[in-house]
Amino acid sequence: VRVSRIIGSVRSASEPVEEAKSTSSIYTLHMMVDPVNEDEAISLFLTPPATPMHGGTDRLAVQVEVAYTTLDGMRSTRIQTRMWRVAANLEGYLKSISPQTVAVLLAKRSVLQATQLHHLRYEDGMRGIRADLDEGLKIFCKGLENSNSSSSGSVHVPALPEHLALLPELIYHMRQGPLLGLAFEDSDSVKILRSRFLRMEFSLAYRVILPELHSFDANGKFEALPLSTLAMQERRILLLDNLFQIIIWRGKLLESSECSMVRGACEEEAWRRTIGRVPCPDILQMSQGSTGERWLLCRLSPGHKESKGSQVRDFPGLGRDEIGESEREKIQNRLGHGIAHKSFREYFMSLFGY
Repeated sequence: VRVSRIIGSVRSASEPVEEAKSTSSIYTLHMMVDPVNEDEAISLFLTPPATPMHGGTDRLAVQVEVAYTTLDGMRSTRIQTRMWRVAANLEGYLKSISPQTVAVLLAKRSVLQATQLHHLRYEDGMRGIRADLDEGLKIFCKGLENSNSSSSGSVHVPALPEHLALLPELIYHMRQGPLLGLAFEDSDSVKILRSRFLRMEFSLAYRVILPELHSFDANGKFEALPLSTLAMQERRILLLDNLFQIIIWRGKLLESSECSMVRGACEEEAWRRTIGRVPCPDILQMSQGSTGERWLLCRLSPGHKESKGSQVRDFPGLGRDEIGESEREKIQNRLGHGIAHKSFREYFMSLFGY
């Protein structure tokens, strides 16, 4: 296993040195690491061997030794050893894939490429980065053995194993969001976010890719919702948290003075989430129909453009009659089809020619 790329607070790294043993080989990589915070990480991209490992082993030992100087000037060393499973076949390999980990690594690689673009070729470069993500996802999906046809035509959309079904959605939100999205390319704050993102530890980086969307209704009920424009209902207050920014959107039925307690509860939740975050995230507040609404729309999949059947599958509240037909039609009529970016379903189908 070779290290092909290192992203993070690494000042320098040596070429891996191979030491031959009786039954295997040991590869040693030395890195000089800059001072890091506890919420930062170093990402290693590994290239597996071209031929199967010898000796019939199903495990790979990875040992990390960290030598550092404490605040009082003492030299200290910490050693940690992990055993990684080695997949013997395609089925085992697919089961071992973590969509969340793959998405974070792909995002860091793409963001690093974006930070290295020349300003005169920036727009073309960003289009190329997004196209590379699309092509990689398409090749991966088509490479799976089991595929089903979603129509009677000749175009086939591969059916992903259940545990991998999240991967296309993560890539969709990655390319639409502030890291790589077209709507954010001219923002100076994106440059700062990208720099921070390359050093972020896994859970924080994942939050930037897939933000959390919660809702307060008129009764004060707090619940998580899918990242879809179908959540933009008149009787809800939405709170979207993507780590560096918190967006509060108020439906028009909750703008009255009678709903001040619900609005207060949402604002209190937003302020609570900022505690301990460095830098402190911005809190943007907007009302239904305001110009600021675009900041929320560009983070959501325009699910209102989908067919009713697709909407029910993607937004469970429709299937449980929590969202009435009139409410669904209001969202469709208000937002219409004027949103330029594709919904997640449209994006995924377009990869295969639909």
